[in-house]
Amino acid sequence: MRHGRPLLLLFICALLTLAVPAAAGAVPASQRPVADAPLLLPAQGARAARAAAPGWLVGAAPNPQARAIARRHGAREVAPGIHAVPTAGARALAGALRAEGLLRFSEPDRPLRRLDAEDDFTNWRAAVVPPGLGEPTVRADSPVVAVLDSPADLSHPDLTGVTQSRAAAPFDEHGTAVASMVSARRQGSGMAGVWPGARTLVVPTGGAEGISCSEIVSSLRTAVEADAAVVNMSFGSPQTCFAMELAIYRARTAGVVLVAAAGNEGEQGASVSFPAAYPHVLSVASTDVMGNRSAFSTANEAVDVSAPGEGVTAAVPGGGHGLLEGTSFSAPIVAGVAAWVAERRPGLDAGQVADVLRESADDIAPEGYDPFTGFGLVDLPGALGASTPRADPLEVNDDIEWVDGRRFGNADDHIWRGGRRGKTVRAQVDLAKDPVDVYRIRVPGRGRARVAINPRGDAADPDLEVFDRSARTVYSERGLVGRSVREAGRSEAVRFTNRSRRARTYYLCVFVPTEAEQLDAGYTLSVRRP
Repeated sequence: MRHGRPLLLLFICALLTLAVPAAAGAVPASQRPVADAPLLLPAQGARAARAAAPGWLVGAAPNPQARAIARRHGAREVAPGIHAVPTAGARALAGALRAEGLLRFSEPDRPLRRLDAEDDFTNWRAAVVPPGLGEPTVRADSPVVAVLDSPADLSHPDLTGVTQSRAAAPFDEHGTAVASMVSARRQGSGMAGVWPGARTLVVPTGGAEGISCSEIVSSLRTAVEADAAVVNMSFGSPQTCFAMELAIYRARTAGVVLVAAAGNEGEQGASVSFPAAYPHVLSVASTDVMGNRSAFSTANEAVDVSAPGEGVTAAVPGGGHGLLEGTSFSAPIVAGVAAWVAERRPGLDAGQVADVLRESADDIAPEGYDPFTGFGLVDLPGALGASTPRADPLEVNDDIEWVDGRRFGNADDHIWRGGRRGKTVRAQVDLAKDPVDVYRIRVPGRGRARVAINPRGDAADPDLEVFDRSARTVYSERGLVGRSVREAGRSEAVRFTNRSRRARTYYLCVFVPTEAEQLDAGYTLSVRRP
């Protein structure tokens, strides 16, 4: 079981903050903040147009009709159901989609920035890869690490074997350095990355002027289509982008381990950086090579683990090396470790790889989980030898929209259809990184069902709600059939009857109350006839 993570007080984005019903001192479902898809359109008028973002992202139902409408309005599909369009055409496109009932969201194509800095020369690899630890042989089917970054200097001797998804120029220091942290192979007096020669794919993302949400969405799609096992994202923004969130969730559903830099804002309260703060993303903070937290590293309760990022050696364009600093360089270390673990432990799924890195991390000061270094310094030998975490199946299932087909195009299968044989699911929720699990069941006409969850351990406190087919989100009372919110360590159960003559779909919602002392909770869900 994972260690308890303290409450994230100011966790930006409602989907990361979940309140619970009034029983046991909680808040009713109707009072939870709703994580609605944004419907933002550029202001009208010449002055407003000049001040607006250079582009817009418009989400639509992922079907041929919506794609045809988008093409007619000069939009470019960057991922299924996500279209990039010049700001001047955003209103017309959104209006055309809305008229056909196909509009899903609309937002500016916001910029993000790379998370780097500079410092003096230090060797970092020994702090992550102990001398004598045998490296895996790189094979044609070894896990691929996709580095979403600026173009890298592939002529650098240490980047032999690194590939790029497309020709792009000019290369720069950031992409070159980040790729080298993963897989540089020492050539003469060169440096070695975490896993020298690991299959690394640089996906050119943005340029010297910065990065946009649409570029991130398109790059994530490229990484998934390239069968990447791990994706590294050394960029971020305090503002969330719905299209990027959707692309992140799609990548996680495809089985990708997602790693992101926590940011370089230091101790700025509960400030967060996206995509690091999203659920299902490993957020990486920085330490020096001795394991002391870096003063510049952003501290918040989204941080999962830490890795050297202060005075680290990295490859730079032109065949040389530089001494750099920033969580931008901590993240690819963790990405390289994740790939190594995936290679040596192929039975682990993406969620288990992320969990084993959290659970095996070397706890450093302050003791226990902390917002500066997370669960601790990433520990490669520990991760290779750690016990196998329980699988967390059917992710991403963080709200009804992620399981009913609205976001992914295809609805999840019903885990139970009313048969005599019940269904059992073992999973876990975490307030910061997996706040809600939602499952679909099918109850026959006039049929009855009993849903129960049993917590894994006396401190675990998962709660339960059931919604009917009228519900659109678990962050509202609409469609609520029943709930159970007992104290930690107690089982929860809801019984209900489908009063219709026809079979109906119901949604089961398991979540962690915000006031729970242990904010991650393993559970066993069972569904059967009463």
